[in-house]
Amino acid sequence: MKLGLRKKHIVRRDPSSAKVKKEYERLRRMGLSPADATRTAKFRASWIGHVGDINWEDHGGGPVWFDPRYQTYHLAYVEPPYDNEDDRWHVYVIDLDAHTLADSLGLDFHSRQLPLRPPKELKSIADYTDQDWKDYVEAIYSGNPIALAHVATDIAAHSGWENALNADAEHYSYDEFVRRFGEEPSNRPEEEEKPHRHAHGRRKFR
Repeated sequence: MKLGLRKKHIVRRDPSSAKVKKEYERLRRMGLSPADATRTAKFRASWIGHVGDINWEDHGGGPVWFDPRYQTYHLAYVEPPYDNEDDRWHVYVIDLDAHTLADSLGLDFHSRQLPLRPPKELKSIADYTDQDWKDYVEAIYSGNPIALAHVATDIAAHSGWENALNADAEHYSYDEFVRRFGEEPSNRPEEEEKPHRHAHGRRKFR
């Protein structure tokens, strides 16, 4: 498995008004309120890619997005209900900071050099994922946010989101998940009602 290192230009700017408008119209057709549709459309328009399954809302994974306010990239990793015991979508949100991820792998980020042998943390994760440890080093130094998201996902798969990346889960019901991400998972719990038109108690992503 490669870590998404293919070079590609990532435009660092606010999402275009046309893209936000298109998302807004789609979300309104889904039944979201104007306020929810506006908020979620702006969020979705900032997405630059994803990790995990193409249907990550059903099978795990999540979007990577760019925050133009702080010039930072972030990942929201979704664990669907079949992985959990509470019929909730568990979402882990992290900053895709290369320094932090390098520390989790036992790497000296500032050296910018390939070590002669992998640190024990890196070797343990590479052995677990059956990935060449050098690919992780290349991903860290590439600065590619998609590659960094893959690194974060592998670290979490090996050591846990809370333990390795200090990320606490946010819990979403079906309705809350639809309002927040603008996706309609197919594995909807039977007891859930149709999405409400108004949301309460939302937490904003950074």
